[in-house]
Amino acid sequence: MGNLWLKIKVGTKIAIFVILLIATLLFVFNNSNKPVKIWLWNEYDITLLKVLFFTVLVSVIFTILIGTAFRTVRQIKEIRARSRSQRLEEEIRDMKSKASMLQTRAPGTPGGSAADISASSTDASEPPEP
Repeated sequence: MGNLWLKIKVGTKIAIFVILLIATLLFVFNNSNKPVKIWLWNEYDITLLKVLFFTVLVSVIFTILIGTAFRTVRQIKEIRARSRSQRLEEEIRDMKSKASMLQTRAPGTPGGSAADISASSTDASEPPEP
């Protein structure tokens, strides 16, 4: 039963491809020598098939350029966000290193005034008496 559905699926795809190919060939045959006047600051006589070809070509190029521009803008945003997060991480690292250099009080010692803390920090730099 699965083989039958596979044959139906393949046959449908081939039929659609053949129909599109016939339609394309009829379009090219009927429009290959039709003259068209286009205006680009002057009026030019050109065939319809050439106009369609150049229109498709320009459309594809603009689509690629617009996609590239959107990707570039997205990459710039990502770079800005990444540099911002790196800068914040560096600031946090600096704060932690500065905090680790501060003198800490032992738990259970009563808190004193700022003058007591600064006096004790100057006393700590002197050698102890024997």
